[in-house]
Amino acid sequence: MAQKQTALRGPARPLPHPATVAQARPAFGRAANVGPGARGDAAEPAVAQPIGLAVGGLAVAAGAGYLLYRWFTGSRWVQGVRTQRLGVAVPGALANAMAGATAAEIRQNLVGLTTVRLPAYIDGLSAYNGQFNGANYLRTNNWASGGAADPLTGLRTLDDVAVRAFFIALFEKVRVMTASRFSRADLFHGHINRWNGDVIIVFHAKEYPSDLEPNKSQFAAQIEGIPAFDRHDPAFRFRNAVYSFNRNAVDSLDTPNVGAHPVYGALIRDGYTLAEEQMGTPVAGINYFPGESPDLLFLK
Repeated sequence: MAQKQTALRGPARPLPHPATVAQARPAFGRAANVGPGARGDAAEPAVAQPIGLAVGGLAVAAGAGYLLYRWFTGSRWVQGVRTQRLGVAVPGALANAMAGATAAEIRQNLVGLTTVRLPAYIDGLSAYNGQFNGANYLRTNNWASGGAADPLTGLRTLDDVAVRAFFIALFEKVRVMTASRFSRADLFHGHINRWNGDVIIVFHAKEYPSDLEPNKSQFAAQIEGIPAFDRHDPAFRFRNAVYSFNRNAVDSLDTPNVGAHPVYGALIRDGYTLAEEQMGTPVAGINYFPGESPDLLFLK
């Protein structure tokens, strides 16, 4: 049995529902059970009023600063969607690749940034390679999103250091916003599509819940040693995210509450999955398995 890698992260803390956060947050500049007579005390003498006004002014200022922070970081929820800027610039080589006029042209541009790797090479990078024992359903290349790997053309690892760093930062951003972890059953892939004059990546975290995909959930737990989850996991509702190259920002979806959203509302299938097949033309699948190897970032 291969030693499990410490790169696998512990369970991410589930994001609270926005309504719960709103109910729990006190109003700015006001604390509970404070004021004259709150505990049966006598009214404060007049000399204390300037201090109270100063404290209140600081609280209002702090509240205004917090609101500005929320505005600029884009962490407000609007119709079940919150948007945050990535905070990492798109490398020039990648921006040029994404400027293609068609999905086919974009894919060809991306191919120019990669090296062909046969499936055996990808499997050989995995820390769990010793556990495969000829079982195709455990091989890393068979878990990757984007269809079966061609035995001749294989998969494609990204060569450019800046491009690799960009995609790793993007996956990390999505991991945090979806309250997920890097795992074969959870977050490991995105669908690159050309859509409405933009290039997007649709991410699906919590990919294989034990009550919906029992076999894949079991196989992932078998090889990774990570506890399974089901669709009742508190973070399951946040499993969908979309990155936009035009905006260099990530939209995180609170899936049960996006029904009225003008863009995403009509794109939810089976109640919990954002339908990437309805979002333009496929370009490629991008996969990332850092728990198996930091080099397992590749297109398929």
